[in-house]
Amino acid sequence: MPETGTLRELIADRLEELQGTEEEVDSALSDDVLQSIESGELRERLMELREKGKERRRRLVALFALLNREPRGVSDEVSQALRQSIGNIAKMKVRGRARDLAFIWALRRHLHMLIASYGTLRAFAKAAGLKEAASDLKDNLADATRLDELMEKLAEREEAGALA
Repeated sequence: MPETGTLRELIADRLEELQGTEEEVDSALSDDVLQSIESGELRERLMELREKGKERRRRLVALFALLNREPRGVSDEVSQALRQSIGNIAKMKVRGRARDLAFIWALRRHLHMLIASYGTLRAFAKAAGLKEAASDLKDNLADATRLDELMEKLAEREEAGALA
């Protein structure tokens, strides 16, 4: 059992929240939600987001082993609200590009939360001397950042089409 009040314990607690966040998004991106998206490219990107999420979760599980902790995937209120937001968008009366843009908006909110979380935890891991953990968190950070950049470009194209 980790010592109470240590940086390692803080990292493990936050990793549990991150794992929960990743699981919430995976749950939100159900096949039904993906089929409701008009843009084929957006659908492909969201499927990629779901697959990359699995890779990020695998890395998180490995980090728990480094910290001698069992992963529990604790979901927080913010992650639950983001999942609910995605579900609500799928039920919107608005269709087409406008709804696709709403999906992009919700998912970019999620990605920004992941980017901030992975970046901060990476700094914590470096400070705690956990080089392997810092490296894995850097990989997850790079993955989330790349997906956010793709979503931004896609949003710009979808906005142009919605305004045409």
